[in-house]
Amino acid sequence: MAQTLVDTDVLIVGAGPTGLSAACELARQGVDFRIVEKLEKASDRSKALVVHSRTLELLKSIGCVEKFLEFGTKLGGMNIYDEGKRIAHISLTHVDSPYQFALSIPQYDTEKLLYDQMRASSKVDVERQKELFKLEQQDDCVVASVRKADGTEEHIKARYVIASDGAHSTGRKQINEQFVGGEYADGFMLADVLVDWNGHKTEGELHAFSGAGGTVAFFPMLNGYWRVLLVVLPDEAPEGTEPTLEDVQDRVNKICPWGLKLTQPVWLANFKVRYRKVDHYRNNRVFLAGDSAHIHSPVGGQGMNTGMHDAFNLSWKIALAVKGFASEALLDSYHSERHAVAEQLLKMVDLMTRVNLLRAPVARKLRNAIAPLIIQQEPIQQRMGSFISQVAVNYRHSPVVRESRRSLVSATVAAKSDVEPQLNEWLDFAHGPQPGDRAPDCQITDLKNGNITDVLTLMRTGKHVLLLLTGDKPSDNEYKELAELGKKAVAAYGPLLDAHLISSEKTIPEGVGWSGNAYTDPDFTLEERYGAGSSCVYLIRPDGYIGFRGQPVNFDGLKEYFDKICRTK
Repeated sequence: MAQTLVDTDVLIVGAGPTGLSAACELARQGVDFRIVEKLEKASDRSKALVVHSRTLELLKSIGCVEKFLEFGTKLGGMNIYDEGKRIAHISLTHVDSPYQFALSIPQYDTEKLLYDQMRASSKVDVERQKELFKLEQQDDCVVASVRKADGTEEHIKARYVIASDGAHSTGRKQINEQFVGGEYADGFMLADVLVDWNGHKTEGELHAFSGAGGTVAFFPMLNGYWRVLLVVLPDEAPEGTEPTLEDVQDRVNKICPWGLKLTQPVWLANFKVRYRKVDHYRNNRVFLAGDSAHIHSPVGGQGMNTGMHDAFNLSWKIALAVKGFASEALLDSYHSERHAVAEQLLKMVDLMTRVNLLRAPVARKLRNAIAPLIIQQEPIQQRMGSFISQVAVNYRHSPVVRESRRSLVSATVAAKSDVEPQLNEWLDFAHGPQPGDRAPDCQITDLKNGNITDVLTLMRTGKHVLLLLTGDKPSDNEYKELAELGKKAVAAYGPLLDAHLISSEKTIPEGVGWSGNAYTDPDFTLEERYGAGSSCVYLIRPDGYIGFRGQPVNFDGLKEYFDKICRTK
């Protein structure tokens, strides 16, 4: 059957952070796309404020993290108080990331920076005042009908549609996907204001206060401004109304005893908080992302980041499909991977929200007694930091990740018979990042020019990154095995991957036969992080997660991975 002529490969509906992230990644992948937005202009409201460590890593991989750091304010942790007394402190300074902080940056700046990156990479512009009202799926495309500002209609044919058009998503309604959940009984009050802290030291961290009068959180912004977020009784903040500065000041006074003074508001709002999700992220050629698929409490600042991660997870997969490579299993993996993340996130954020909303004196007293004992423990600090920063997100149960390893029994027998790999090498590899885990970032030195780079920079091309790790004190034979595997992988999957040989030594022996990218890891930092006691391979997906790893080195395991994600020719 002849293929339908399309207007674009991918249509993105919605130009918020999720849609713009998808656009940036599609541009990096060299895929044709259009992006439509019903609003006449971008919002000037600060909205979502926090960009977390994992998101900053993804922004580095597409080349725009420095701009974000320039526009944002670094946050090293969070303080929790009851009746003005600090009961807990959560630190982000030990998060396993080059960005050991959260970044406070207004959503309008996040959108502007993503827009600038999209324009620089693709020359595509947002088509504003075009509102989606109908989707019709055909065998090989989707016909999207949009209504323009003058009332005329346009019908856009696209191979795939990414519906990132928010909590009231038309895309979601057009594929008849239910948005299931509920809402919190409490009301929420927001104010972006200047705060006189009355001599209290507050720089560089978030502050959350609770008391008999409710809960209030303070998020630092630029130029001395703070986001004040209050949880109040439902009738104190009717949704859709606007509080006065006096309303906010009065409620802050009832909760926080520090004598704070709020002035010069730039945004005041009352709203309700809902938690909802869909059961299916994919319907044939239409994919839901961001608030179209999940919404939840603002506690922890997870919503916008989760939507952006949806976009990065999905876009490289769609790009491979457009180029004729992706299997149905790869496209289906978007749902299996991201739906599981959203489910876990909703549960954790709901728990955090309900703990912070406690009003009953006995319940608050119990929380205040238990929280310091639990949170001050270093393992708990690390786990909380990893969850909040989203570096702990993994796809270990994904149907498309793979590994090739000796069994423990085989390794034990090999160790007893003094045949490689030794048991300790098997154990080293066992403690390395698993298939589906986020790939740790480490610095390495280019053997050709002596320049220092890192794993995230290797990902700039948007391809899979194949790391050929020599391990400690590699033999000439191990070098040759890695070089042969690298050459074979490039020959078989050249359009899909870049191969990099990384040695624990400062030179590569002559006769290895490797003329590709080569680096040294003289401090053994990267190879320790990756459990590379002996030679092994890791394949990192374009979204920064490990798709495959193998030890001992062999091509068959790598082929199994690509056989799973690629369509049969």
